[in-house]
Amino acid sequence: MAGEGGFGRLWQHLRQTLGMTIDFFTSTDVEHACRNQNIPIAEIQTISIQCDISSCFHPPQQLTQDGNILLDFLTHTVNFAQNAPAENRDDVLRFLGSEACSKTGPAGEVLFNGFDAAVIIRKQ
Repeated sequence: MAGEGGFGRLWQHLRQTLGMTIDFFTSTDVEHACRNQNIPIAEIQTISIQCDISSCFHPPQQLTQDGNILLDFLTHTVNFAQNAPAENRDDVLRFLGSEACSKTGPAGEVLFNGFDAAVIIRKQ
């Protein structure tokens, strides 16, 4: 996952503000590790992925099954909408809807920017 994409930013936010322990490495982490070990990177390929996450932004009791599953997937927390304290849920939704993670589509939908990156290292 790209360090500057929606997943990298969201999970960093979850770790810093909510104390969630999500173990993950981003392409930025891999790049830094390679530089520190003097391992040359042949190339970095970025793949842009967008997903409509509008269904996540309804009140918990009105969330569709899709909205619940999306929030669980994005936060790596089972039943996040129902079990998270209201202030934590609101914080995550604010961050998800922000420019750090998403953009507004042409029909007003919330599109999650889930960039992926492949760091390619070739043996010399």
